[in-house]
Amino acid sequence: MTQTSNVVVPRLGTIGVLMGGVSSERDVSLRSGLAVVDALKKTGCTIVPVEIKSNEREQIIGDLRSAEIQLAFIALHGKFGEDGAIQSLLEDLGIPYTGSGIKASACAFNKVTTQRTLRASGLPVPDFCVVDAASLDVDAIVDELKDFPLVVKPSCEGSSFGVTVVQTKADFPLALNEAFRYG
Repeated sequence: MTQTSNVVVPRLGTIGVLMGGVSSERDVSLRSGLAVVDALKKTGCTIVPVEIKSNEREQIIGDLRSAEIQLAFIALHGKFGEDGAIQSLLEDLGIPYTGSGIKASACAFNKVTTQRTLRASGLPVPDFCVVDAASLDVDAIVDELKDFPLVVKPSCEGSSFGVTVVQTKADFPLALNEAFRYG
């Protein structure tokens, strides 16, 4: 154990802060990753920033091996960060990591799966419907959900990209097009 500024830090070895990635949330990930690096350095941890620039498995494996980390702090956002993919790769390499495991990450990343899982567990969730470009019927969607405002969000993206709060039926098609850009 090391003590720094009244904070006791166990000897964790070299921590790699994984940031960047190739999703639409790359810039957000880089900012949060650098904030994590700064915070962990203040506790006395040994930190290596690991910028992920590809979703190619062999490239990432090479980057992780070069960094010689014993623990991964995942600061990746969006696809290949929150969807279970990087977690799977880290488990294959035997590198422990922060956050949820593969299945929980994949479930939580998919908003439809999450809503259905929560509802099946008896937890209250807002009404929702799943829309795809092939079966788009704005009237039916509005009839099903009834009240405005509505929130339109891609099913598999981070917390803010492609999200629109729709105030009127006339705004709905544009919001759907924005969401479809992301998945």
